[in-house]
Amino acid sequence: MKPTVMDTVQVEHKNPLKGFLSGSLFSAVGMILGGILTVAAGVAFARWLGPDGFGVYSIALIILALAGGIGTLGLDNSLARFAAYYLGSGETSRIRGLLGYGFLRVLVFSSILALGLFVALQSRLFDRTRLSPLAPHSLVLLIAIPVYALQLTLFQSILGLQRVKARVILEKVIQPLCRLAVPFALVLWIEDPLPAALSGLVVSALVMDVASALLLRSKVARFPRSGPIKSSEKKQWRTYALPFVFYSLQNFIWAGMGLDVFLVGVLLSVHAAGVYSAAFRLTPILALARGAMDYSFGPRAGVLFGQSNLKAIGSLYRTTSSLALAWTLPAALLLAVFSRPVMRAFFGSAYEVGGSALSLLVLGFVVDSATGCNTTLLSMAGRSGYVLLNGVLGGVTLISLCSKLIPRWGIAGAAFATMSSITVTNTLATIEIWRMYRLQPFSRVALKLLTAGIAVAILMVFWRNLVLPLLWPGLIGLAASAGVALLAYFGLLRAITPNFRALYLGEAE
Repeated sequence: MKPTVMDTVQVEHKNPLKGFLSGSLFSAVGMILGGILTVAAGVAFARWLGPDGFGVYSIALIILALAGGIGTLGLDNSLARFAAYYLGSGETSRIRGLLGYGFLRVLVFSSILALGLFVALQSRLFDRTRLSPLAPHSLVLLIAIPVYALQLTLFQSILGLQRVKARVILEKVIQPLCRLAVPFALVLWIEDPLPAALSGLVVSALVMDVASALLLRSKVARFPRSGPIKSSEKKQWRTYALPFVFYSLQNFIWAGMGLDVFLVGVLLSVHAAGVYSAAFRLTPILALARGAMDYSFGPRAGVLFGQSNLKAIGSLYRTTSSLALAWTLPAALLLAVFSRPVMRAFFGSAYEVGGSALSLLVLGFVVDSATGCNTTLLSMAGRSGYVLLNGVLGGVTLISLCSKLIPRWGIAGAAFATMSSITVTNTLATIEIWRMYRLQPFSRVALKLLTAGIAVAILMVFWRNLVLPLLWPGLIGLAASAGVALLAYFGLLRAITPNFRALYLGEAE
């Protein structure tokens, strides 16, 4: 007999960790591929465009993400939610009307928003700012914003129609691959690298729009056509979407989501923004494990909350911290200790000054990993108010410290502000979860991981200062140092952990 949904829930109730780990695998693979492509694109563009050009490219990408996200009017989330609801309730005749309503309004509003930005970039007032190098590329942004807003809406619609794997492949693999490859193809027609890179954003988004639309068409074609849409339905869709209008703005003020890069460009220069952005392009590999677990942790935590099984939730919560640290710490160790050689080896000597910023950013991501999937846990517990509050307080911390530290300490000040903001947000979430449910993310496994990381970091600081200068320069010496650091880390970890294999399978508590 085929197992029912309730059978599956009961199995996960008995062994939630096994289901959680297997459920994270596909997302992890997609995120790893996407992370590799994102880092590769960052390295390629940073070398190709130089610090000034890469600064303009990075700020344009931030503006595109912010304006495109706001341009969806929150309807992308509304489409995802109601498409899934109608699919589950059997009211599939309403899906066509829902999608048509959402797509049309997203295109209209995002186009109006893009036009307003275009006019602002062409004004004389903007020419007096340090971001004036963006002005010649305002036409590209005018076209890119509605195209990108439509892409976000299509992606969410695919998710709502239960094509999760297709969404992961499109977003985490095909999109970064297009953003990496298309600009180098366009340079055959556009000789200037920067316009080619920016035009590549438009073409990549168009490719995603076409691929997503074809995928949706094949799914929606099986649904019956609906009659006229009732005004009550439209109001319901808009009411649900309204809180999400500010979601992109909220993401923008969170640490590492764009505001810090933007403020570096405003307070220093696009050159400094390019160096800082290059340092940030190496950090996605640190967030891969926790990001992948979020996809699986959230739904499973929701089921366990429904069963009032706080013990199982606590076990999963601690597992997210241990597994995230197990992935993050080895990479963080290398990036933090060898930050300047890493920046020079990957991006070139012009970016070596970003090493101090990279070291500070790495510390923030270690804190993020050590505290586990706390924000997701708050969301699944229905505490969205706390999620918003923590994000706002983290954003206030970021803005306050950036305005004080960037003029004095440059990009290192921006990195310290970002690290502090990440720490504030995660500390608040961890304290809130403990006060409400007496759950915390720390375990003996996490303590052993941190102990090994700190000990080897101290050892590798002496190695960097005394031995590294004697090795072959460039990648050869850096690779040798990385090998020694990883051998020391895993050797020490194995010495203090009797069941080393179980630790990396998430079985050790």
